Amino acid sequence: MSWPEYLPSFDQLNYEANDIHTNNASQDDDNENTYFISDTSESETSMNHEPALYFEGHPYPRHLSVDETQLVEDLIRKNVKPKDILSTLKKENVENLSILPTIYNSHQKFRMKENSGKTQMQVVMSFLAENGYIYYSHADKSTNELQDLLFAHQRSLEM
Repeated sequence: MSWPEYLPSFDQLNYEANDIHTNNASQDDDNENTYFISDTSESETSMNHEPALYFEGHPYPRHLSVDETQLVEDLIRKNVKPKDILSTLKKENVENLSILPTIYNSHQKFRMKENSGKTQMQVVMSFLAENGYIYYSHADKSTNELQDLLFAHQRSLEM
């Protein structure tokens, strides 16, 4: 498998290295260190290995594009399993190099974004209210700590 077209090329990622040197000879009271950029020779910029031909093991090509992230969020809302989300991504883009941990991380980021600003208890209570649960909660009046929580879904009560 080759480098995906939607990602920057390896040449764009492998920018020319410039060293920042510290010139300690010209120390002033106002500026302790003066910095300048100098070009390095070819031997200083060469790496001790050849560039990788295949990038399956590298994390950068596994990143999701904006469209893929939106698709993952939509599928998460529909309670699709992560392995099915990954297979959907692979079907839509053959060059996609994502793996299951990429989907898990995206799922976690989505949930954090969705629940931002809420405590865990607020998330639970809003979930119960939004999904048709009947619930009873009792909090201590002096500390406002939850003492009791009882909940059941309407369908389970009908049985």
